[in-house]
This record gives sequence, C-alpha cells and structure tokens, in this order.
Amino acid sequence: MAPAKKASAKKTSAKKTAKKTADRASSSAKKTARKASGTAKKTARKASGSAKRAAKKATRTASAATTGNVVVASQVKEAVKRNDVRMSSEFVEALNEEVAERIEKATQRAKDNGRSTVRPSDL
Repeated sequence: MAPAKKASAKKTSAKKTAKKTADRASSSAKKTARKASGTAKKTARKASGSAKRAAKKATRTASAATTGNVVVASQVKEAVKRNDVRMSSEFVEALNEEVAERIEKATQRAKDNGRSTVRPSDL
C-alpha cells in the first residue's frame, strides 16, 4: 500500500508544478501585453504631440514668411525682463505681426501722399 501512496503523491505534485508553470507563463504574458499596450499608448501620445507642435511651428513659420521678422526676439525679451515680467512664447510673433501691419499702413500712407519716404507722421 505504501508504494501506491507515493505514486499518487508524485502525480499530485507534478500537477501542481505544471499548474504553477502555466500560471507563471500566463502572468508573464499578461505583463508583456500590458507593457506593449502602455508603450503603444505612449507612442501614440508622443506622435500626436509632435504633430501638434509641427502644425504650430508651420503656422508660425508661415506668418513670419509672409511678413518677415521685423523685431528682434532677444531684444524684445530683454525689454520685457527689465520690467520684471515674463513673456509668452507667442508674444514676439504677435508683436512682429503688429509692427509689420503698422509699417504696411505707414508705407501706404506715404505713397498716398506722393512720397517715397516714410516719416514718423505716417504712423
């Protein structure tokens, strides 16, 4: 009788070992799937963020290309800093557009008055 008990104990132990191995493999597969899913999400977020930045940069470049850079960004930044205020990244672009519009209006006024020289009074 004793040998029969040993054989059934070995079978039970083998079943437990097989089950543990299967559980580990399943757990490992789940972890790998979660990691892959997280990586895919990060990649998607990164791609959408870089697409947004590229679109924003293209808009800035397009507006700068039509008017050209009239103001010097570093000088504007220094002037703003002297007043103990921070400056938004879009401020220089907006200021550049404003200055370009004022120059366009002043040159048109000078032409309308029959002059080829722009004067302070044209502003």
